Amino acid sequence: MTAFYIAIFIFVLGILVLVHEFGHFLAAKLLGVKVEEFAFGFKPSLFSFKKGETRYILGLIPFGGFVRLHGEEYEENLVSTEQKEVHKLDSKRAFFSQPPWKKAIIVSAGVIFNLLFAWLIFTIWLLGASYLPEKNFVFVAQVLPKAPAYQAGIRAGDLILSIDHQKVTTSYELREITSKKQGQEVLVTFRHMGHNKSKEVKLSTGDAPLGVAIEEISIAEKVPFYLAPYYAFVIILKIIFITFSFFFGLVKSLLAGSLPKEASEQVAGPIGIYSFLAQMVSLGFFYVLRFIGIVSLSLGIFNILPLPALDGGRLVFTIAEAFLGKRVVLRKLEAAVHTIGFALLIILIVLVSFKDIRKLLGG
Repeated sequence: MTAFYIAIFIFVLGILVLVHEFGHFLAAKLLGVKVEEFAFGFKPSLFSFKKGETRYILGLIPFGGFVRLHGEEYEENLVSTEQKEVHKLDSKRAFFSQPPWKKAIIVSAGVIFNLLFAWLIFTIWLLGASYLPEKNFVFVAQVLPKAPAYQAGIRAGDLILSIDHQKVTTSYELREITSKKQGQEVLVTFRHMGHNKSKEVKLSTGDAPLGVAIEEISIAEKVPFYLAPYYAFVIILKIIFITFSFFFGLVKSLLAGSLPKEASEQVAGPIGIYSFLAQMVSLGFFYVLRFIGIVSLSLGIFNILPLPALDGGRLVFTIAEAFLGKRVVLRKLEAAVHTIGFALLIILIVLVSFKDIRKLLGG
């Protein structure tokens, strides 16, 4: 089943990347900017073809993609007439010569498409949920170190299915069963990365005998079908609010010289996302659908942050250009900032992924 989960993970990530890059592509086309390449995946290329003025490329590595715009790598004030002739630059259709408002739309279009895609997914999810039987699961949000659950191999992201063969579907049921059996040895059945496991564990005493913080997940609240788009929009607003509240709190903590442990626990890299997707696949199609919506929304929010190498970082330079009426920095300096930012981003992903692996292995 691991190969199946990996295939689903690659497919989901590929769809979200394609949606994001198509946003940049479509915005550029509609605004009259020449698109030289539209690539899904990174090199080496499996195949490519040219239609009109654009070359379409399918790369072997599906973890990304890009849209190469005409004149994107040049700075209008620094390109001589001779260079324009040598490189066959069409100033009217080059990205560098567009007014700031056009650049801002093109730069932010990928994020907008991720948000629209999330809205579509949540709408479909709510419509489908109206015709499905209600089903709840107990989701492990956090495991206390050295707690009985930790010793049993239960990790954040797992699902508690039963205790001593008593089915657990709500947080109330879990508290009732574990409270009655404090200090006793019980058989805990849980789902880890899509696989059911059972372990004997001796419960502790106190408020959390199993030693976990839990949440309930279900298909969705049943809503009238004609209100599904509205409730999907409300869900998006709530997630955006929660996400930005988290980021603002994180920045505030960093400026104060500290990083709460809770914050680091809530950050997941590709490994963490894969493990959670495996859980959703094991629960069914509509759980996967909701997961895709959440990841698409998260991808959009993350990309709009004003950080180097992200769309939000490029948008900052574009907005500054609009207010000052000229480029704030030379193109080479801006490129250097984005390059350094990209390197730091890769390092962050590696570190977070390392944390995810340690969590999965119990380290």
